[in-house]
Amino acid sequence: RDGGGEGGVLLATNQTTTASNRTEESVEVGATGRKDTQEVGKAFEELSYKEQRRISGLLARCKKGDIEAAYQLAVAHDLGYGVKHSPLTAFVLFRNCSRAGHVAATYDYGRYLLFGIGPALDEMQGIQHIMHAAYEGYVPAQVLYGWAIESHASLVHPGESAVEWYDRAMKQGYPDAYYHMGRLHREGKLVPKDAEKAMHFMSKAAQAGVIDANFELGVMFRDGEGGLAKDPVKAARRFEQAARQGHPGAAYHLGLSYMDGNGVKQDLSEAMWWFMKAGHKPRAFDLDEYSQNAATAASE
Repeated sequence: RDGGGEGGVLLATNQTTTASNRTEESVEVGATGRKDTQEVGKAFEELSYKEQRRISGLLARCKKGDIEAAYQLAVAHDLGYGVKHSPLTAFVLFRNCSRAGHVAATYDYGRYLLFGIGPALDEMQGIQHIMHAAYEGYVPAQVLYGWAIESHASLVHPGESAVEWYDRAMKQGYPDAYYHMGRLHREGKLVPKDAEKAMHFMSKAAQAGVIDANFELGVMFRDGEGGLAKDPVKAARRFEQAARQGHPGAAYHLGLSYMDGNGVKQDLSEAMWWFMKAGHKPRAFDLDEYSQNAATAASE
């Protein structure tokens, strides 16, 4: 994740916290000469040497007013990578970097506002920031702006087209754009309903690692949507791919496949494992009863 923008601006925040979370120091950041209290951990036992060097370097560059360093530190707090996961810290840093003209930060600041991550929820301002980043050519913003046009039509400019924004992002090879275009063709929303096109776009997204695309393909293969041939084997494979990537719905449906022997060999212990991964256990599912029946059948 990167973007442009430079200039003196206050980049520090009183919530910037390393994994050790032990000490405080005041730092002066940028050309404004203003100071904020910034918790800067001096013990990095929980981090690898490479992570220590990276976070220390970002903090040092932040003190000199480096916009990109502040943005990377915001991303670290957003993801909890090498520092404490802190939406509030990320929010402040994204906001300040956005004000300095950093396009990627403008997108992330808008994302935080749109979904109420951090201290504020402001859908209108969130969409405005995402739109700005989209028009500046930031591809993740183009996809999210397309989604916002779909879901918050009253908050966007008349005449904006989600399909056009997804298409822009697809031309740049962005995987999530393929997923959303496939979803539109599957639902028949904004475009004619077309199962083959939905399958085409979803397959491209899944190939690029979009978890939801694998799950949606599993459902399409299972149900034979839009005249497509049902294929429980392919459905189970897609569910498994998504489940192993952490998709709870896919884990649940894979559990059903094993419970019913649909596309895979029936195995209730395997089904139970996937149901547990999904955080679900059907009332009618009784592993002990299944084991007793299986033992009886084996002895006959």
